[in-house]
Amino acid sequence: ALHNAPDRPLGTVALKAGPISASADFFDITLRGKGGHAALPYRAVDSGIVAVNIAQALHTIIGQSVDPNEPAVVAVTAVNAGS
Repeated sequence: ALHNAPDRPLGTVALKAGPISASADFFDITLRGKGGHAALPYRAVDSGIVAVNIAQALHTIIGQSVDPNEPAVVAVTAVNAGS
């Protein structure tokens, strides 16, 4: 398998014994809030704040459940909001 390595010079290949790159799995989470006005935030459900809290919680999964000597990553790489 090949993996992008922007820190390597163009046209080079890096090798190492054992695992070197991770596979990727993808997921979508859809949140629906209730729109409102900035002057009356208590009348709205701000799904943006909920999305931020979910992203922060996802980043704790590795630290809470994987041995620090084992390779693992959970990353939120995109958030699309608003319509």
